[in-house]
Amino acid sequence: MTENQNDNSVEPEVEEIINEVEEIVVEERENNDDINIISNEKKSDSVIKTALVLGVLTFVTALLLAALNSLTAPIIAERLEAEKQEHVKDLFGELIFAEELEGYDNILIVWNGSGRGELIGYGVMVSPMGFSGSIDMLVAVSADGLIIDTAILSMSETAGIGTKIDDISFREQFKDLSAGEIYNIDMIAGATVSSAAFLDGLESAFAVVADVLAEIIDLESDEILESDEIIEDDRIEDDEEGG
Repeated sequence: MTENQNDNSVEPEVEEIINEVEEIVVEERENNDDINIISNEKKSDSVIKTALVLGVLTFVTALLLAALNSLTAPIIAERLEAEKQEHVKDLFGELIFAEELEGYDNILIVWNGSGRGELIGYGVMVSPMGFSGSIDMLVAVSADGLIIDTAILSMSETAGIGTKIDDISFREQFKDLSAGEIYNIDMIAGATVSSAAFLDGLESAFAVVADVLAEIIDLESDEILESDEIIEDDRIEDDEEGG
């Protein structure tokens, strides 16, 4: 057999092998495509399931937080009210009766004794802005419109500088002063911003008391007018019956 004859007999075999390899490659690609499709479908299903689980968890967490808040809110409010009452007693004395004025959440009307006896004054909660944040203060104002005492409830002023506004020697200077006299007191050296905030708090307290007094006067005026109108109506009816 010649060399050409050998080559001719080999070529069909090579072509057959090549064709088989190509078929195998095509089949592998199709299988890979199917696997990828299945894999993508699984990934999509997994993402959907994960999203659903997270959504359910978020919803349940929100419900639990709402339930917890509904349970704890009254307790927290009661505790804050008790603390407020204690702070007021620190400034006015133990033998007092203090109650919030309807429509105001930052003022307590303070009476002498265990009930609505003699009006002593007003406890006003204010929060002026200091150098490092808000300063929570309680200002006790007498029924005559004078400062009885003050208390710093919380603040974040610079230690040893701004915190000097809580020194008794500084706060006592404002006792028995009216709204027009508080700015006669000197600022604390090196803590002018904190000192100014303290004065702003006092001014705000006086403003709240003024608003309350104005409202009380308006209510009393309305009651007087209403009473006068009733009396006038009764007099007219009497005149008509007599006529």
